[in-house]
Amino acid sequence: MKILIADDDKHLREGLEALLSEEGYQCKTASDGVEALLEQESFQPDLCILDIKMPRMNGLNVCKTLRKRSPSLQILMLTALDSEPDQIKGLDLGADDYIGKPFSPDTLLARVRAISRRCLNQKSREDAKMHFSGFALNVKTLRLQYQDKILSLTKRECEFLKMLFAHPGEAISRNQIFDTCWHREFVPNSRSLDQFVLTLRQKMSNHLAAPDIIKSVYGIGYKCET
Repeated sequence: MKILIADDDKHLREGLEALLSEEGYQCKTASDGVEALLEQESFQPDLCILDIKMPRMNGLNVCKTLRKRSPSLQILMLTALDSEPDQIKGLDLGADDYIGKPFSPDTLLARVRAISRRCLNQKSREDAKMHFSGFALNVKTLRLQYQDKILSLTKRECEFLKMLFAHPGEAISRNQIFDTCWHREFVPNSRSLDQFVLTLRQKMSNHLAAPDIIKSVYGIGYKCET
């Protein structure tokens, strides 16, 4: 997921960028409202984290402009902890969520993970079948087809492939995979995830005689690519 962080506080801005980048998100930053609009146009983020009090154009006006420009964009507003009018106005202008300053890193990450799940669902195709490079994934019947061969999948395997097919060529972080496929009920370690992917690769090779389209991305997670 791509995230734009707009805040005139340099230390907070750089701290959020480091925190979110470490979680596997692709980040860009802006120091004021006008720069935020320019970066959004070129970067095309999935989520914008906007501080309300910024120079040149405040976060509320940026939010209003972004909502008209991109209805599906997720917007998280940063507000003063006791500023209820700003929080209400931000939501009325199209913000999806807000968080009051000061906030803990864990709280912010939890909000971002929830938004990430919504973004992944929005980008997934609405129909039952998803296609990639000769593969057809039926998310209702949990079946993967390649040419004339069909492989039955587990629900978790299907969710994993659905994420990759919805974002061809894009790296999906391990944390995003854990959130979507394990729902944080039980979080496996990296070794367990790698074994899960290896098993799925072997099933696809043995039962479908198909090329390996699941690629590991060092330090991030996995992607599908021919």
